[in-house]
Amino acid sequence: MYRLLIVEDEEYTAKAIQSLISRKCPNINTCGIAIDGSEALELAAETKPDIVVSDIRMSNVDGLEFVGRMREKGISAKVIILTGYAEFEYACKALKLEVFEYILKPV
Repeated sequence: MYRLLIVEDEEYTAKAIQSLISRKCPNINTCGIAIDGSEALELAAETKPDIVVSDIRMSNVDGLEFVGRMREKGISAKVIILTGYAEFEYACKALKLEVFEYILKPV
């Protein structure tokens, strides 16, 4: 079983991701849902997820900063950025953080 951490500040979107994954990927269990990067960092340290799906723009710690801090802590989860922002700067930073996939909303 793979462990999935969802990092999304919109509850509806987080629940939709969780529902879709549970229906389509029975070998993936959600180990947590966080509404910002600081909460996600705590959850990632506790649960050691295999996969992270994260938004970029959130309050407190944004998604890319969260990924950078997670990498510093040695957590090597595959990260999928799911965002509504097609800004080249974000994509470049995501590549440097070894993000697995960068997907634009709406999906």
